[in-house]
Amino acid sequence: MTTIPLYSIVTLVTELFVTVGVFYVVISAYRTGVFRTKLAIVLVTYEILFNISYMAYRALSSSTAEAAKQVSSFHTGLAIFHGLFSLVMFVALLIFMFLSWRRYRLGMNFFKNHAVLTITFLSSWMIAVLSGILFFIVMYLA
Repeated sequence: MTTIPLYSIVTLVTELFVTVGVFYVVISAYRTGVFRTKLAIVLVTYEILFNISYMAYRALSSSTAEAAKQVSSFHTGLAIFHGLFSLVMFVALLIFMFLSWRRYRLGMNFFKNHAVLTITFLSSWMIAVLSGILFFIVMYLA
């Protein structure tokens, strides 16, 4: 049985909390017209400090640890997809939160005014999170 690194467990669990936070910021601002700036800053800061460092850690450590382990092409493809898509979504989060914050400061309901973009962002965010959960399951529990 594979030992699951504590860093991987903590990152998975906290990413679920980050996801709840992202949805809360967006849905709350959509409904009330109030952008939760401090919470958005905490979420973005967490993503910068921990998730990006975790991705770097995994990229560097996986080359040696998993090299001896047989991995399927599905596993490799999932790892590539999740890694790249998560980076894209990280950049999207930065841009999306910055644009939202600026518009809400001007009294505009960014998420309501850009409902299709908002739904696309939240859906894409969920794909990134779900692919991470699937990767965790394939890597450690399958």
